[in-house]
Amino acid sequence: MIVEYLNAGTSCSECRLDKIVDQNGTIRELFYDKLGRLIADRVAVLGAGVDGAVRRVETVYDSRGRVETRTNYSAATSGSGTVVNQ
Repeated sequence: MIVEYLNAGTSCSECRLDKIVDQNGTIRELFYDKLGRLIADRVAVLGAGVDGAVRRVETVYDSRGRVETRTNYSAATSGSGTVVNQ
C-alpha cells in the first residue's frame, strides 16, 4: 500500500491523507474542507477485481460539525453518477 499526504513535512496537525494506492492498484483520492474534515473519498482508478458499484463517497456536515449525510455515488466525478445509497 502506498499513501501520500498533503503538507508532508509540516506538523502532524496539518498533515492529511491525500491518496491511497492498494495492492490491487486501486487509487483513492481524499478531499477536505477548510476545517480539515473529509468531504469526499473517490476511486480515481479501479484495481483488478474490485467492484466499482460505489466510486465516490461524499460527506456533508451540519453547523456543529456533525455528519449530516454520507452519500455513495456510482461515478468518481463530483456532480455526476447516481446515488447508490445514503
